[in-house]
Amino acid sequence: MANRYASGSAFPLNLLIRGLPIIVVLLATVSFSISNHLKSVQFADSLRQLRALERTSSALYFAGVEFKDGAITLLLNKEEDQLILERYQHSFENLRSQMIVASARTEQLGAEHYLRKLETLMEEIDGLHNRVLQAKSNRNDLIAHLRILDFVIQRWLVQVEALNAAIHLKTIQVDALLDSLQKTSLLVFASVLFICLITLTVVSSRWYKWRTQQLDREAFLARMAEIDPLTGLMNRRGWDRVCRGFDEDPKTLSNGLSLVMLDLDHFKKYNDAQGHAAGDYLLTQFSQALQKNSRPNDAVARLGGEEFALALPECNSKAAEQLIQRIRKTAKMPIGFSAGIAEVAIGERIADALARADRALYRAKHLGRARTCLDNTNGLDSVNVNIESSSSNVTNLR
Repeated sequence: MANRYASGSAFPLNLLIRGLPIIVVLLATVSFSISNHLKSVQFADSLRQLRALERTSSALYFAGVEFKDGAITLLLNKEEDQLILERYQHSFENLRSQMIVASARTEQLGAEHYLRKLETLMEEIDGLHNRVLQAKSNRNDLIAHLRILDFVIQRWLVQVEALNAAIHLKTIQVDALLDSLQKTSLLVFASVLFICLITLTVVSSRWYKWRTQQLDREAFLARMAEIDPLTGLMNRRGWDRVCRGFDEDPKTLSNGLSLVMLDLDHFKKYNDAQGHAAGDYLLTQFSQALQKNSRPNDAVARLGGEEFALALPECNSKAAEQLIQRIRKTAKMPIGFSAGIAEVAIGERIADALARADRALYRAKHLGRARTCLDNTNGLDSVNVNIESSSSNVTNLR
């Protein structure tokens, strides 16, 4: 027990050392989780841009189909029709604007290579379109240019379909990677949460155990500071604490409280004649008699030397006197003891009642020792005892 409470009060360093691998694992998993989250954000942004590019590519395909229809309509039109020509020019402008949007999206995504072939074909389409506009007055040249333009547009549409397929495949891949990253992030988060809960449980358990030991140690030291090492009774420190408790809680006096002062007769002579070991044994024997005859709620203390004290709650002076008589009968000792009893009055300070019990003890000594005297003044002035006449014998009385 003593070794247990002699340990230091600092939180055990070995607990932190043992928890270092867990801390490293937590830091690693948190770092991985953050990296995974950043990748997830990046992939989510890429997926958003790919889907936008996929919609743009679809719009680009329909714009090419519309331009092809306009070119075919212009080719089949034998007479010059301004409305058909304007429709043809509008479809070309729509195709160019869709290409500009697609170029901007691929540049933002960092995938300019998707449009390289389309841009090459678009240059051919642009040149053929200019030739068509210049040759509209010459029917034969117009037909020749439109037929070539139709062939180039057909190639251009094939490339757009290939672009759509590539973008769609890339979208599926990025979506799958994003889903995998999200599942991994969720798994890592659950793992970190589980490790944190386990760590918190272990640390809390260790902390509670350590704190309980600290409180036990403090309580043990406080209790040992109030224990007389020879007899095991309370010492004066413990007795003073008990007395303060009575003063701080006057309700304990409502059912009565008696204080007893006891002193072994001629102990000094016995100790000098028989030796200190015999004297210590006598003190221990007397302490055991006091404890054996007292109740669980009674306070028994050794105030010093051969002087003892009893605090008897819910006990009047007559009952206290009967207790002392019982102790005299059960304590088989070579010397007797004297006792003074004072019943604490309502509103009286414990120190004043102790002074009355001490005066009663002196009176018992003065009357011949080995007897019990009661102080029945109820907190008023005690009966005058001629102590001055026996002042020369005070040392012998003790």
